[in-house]
Amino acid sequence: MKQRIITAAITLPLFLAALWFLPQLYWSFFLLVVLTIASKEWIYITSMQGSRRILFAIGMFFLLTLATVMVNYAEGFLFIYLSNILRFSLVFYFLVLVIWIVIIPLALVFKWKLQDNLKAVFLGWAILLGVFLSAFFLHKQPLDLLLILVLVWTADSSAYFIGKAYGKHFIAPGISPKKTWEGFIGSIVSTIVVVYLLQYAVSSDAYSELLKVNALVLGLFVALFAFIGDLFESLLKRQAGLKDSGNLLPGHGGVLDRIDSVLPVVTIAPAVINTTLLLYVFFISLL
Repeated sequence: MKQRIITAAITLPLFLAALWFLPQLYWSFFLLVVLTIASKEWIYITSMQGSRRILFAIGMFFLLTLATVMVNYAEGFLFIYLSNILRFSLVFYFLVLVIWIVIIPLALVFKWKLQDNLKAVFLGWAILLGVFLSAFFLHKQPLDLLLILVLVWTADSSAYFIGKAYGKHFIAPGISPKKTWEGFIGSIVSTIVVVYLLQYAVSSDAYSELLKVNALVLGLFVALFAFIGDLFESLLKRQAGLKDSGNLLPGHGGVLDRIDSVLPVVTIAPAVINTTLLLYVFFISLL
């Protein structure tokens, strides 16, 4: 516990400073570093070997580097191709939404084997690149990104403490033995309550698109997908026979251990904040 507190006391202020004070360019570099570390841990928890390990590493490096250049410099020297880039980005974003909303829940239900195979390669590319793009654009409204993280931490913490105190009915003992229905329901209720409190407490002058979303919808969305993200990483670690995704953060494990719940919530949040965007993405993807 002491190690966890010390690590949090060091990393949390650094993250908040990066979130609030870094300009977009340097924020993208920050994301690039964090997700490069997460990519290494993805290789570890999916037991990638040989050609698939090389394919994933090279592909991930290329995609993250391309995305960093694209989001920062597309308007400068790729203006001619900007409409095509936008179209591709929207289609890709729609595919990532389908992965989190459909594919990963199916993987959890049927316990798909995701160790050292091409499914793990493509899922890793999509998940990490998807969260990079969403986190970059959400940074333009740092308050919203901060509020998303507060809600995810609320969902995680309440699920843990309520489940520990009252949990009797286990959700997926073959994947994560300690997760209970009582903890999950408690996380939904707690997150909805916190959304209501934030909507009441945050000044109407503060620019927050997130808090304009219906509290019930927002609370349910965050609690559900934070749970899915956490359970999905547990599935991968269970299949690999691992406790943690890494040891970079003493007392916490690896980067993926800290952001597993954040990945789907941050990725899907722009579509939840702006349902018009979701419809636009859908129709663009059909063209």
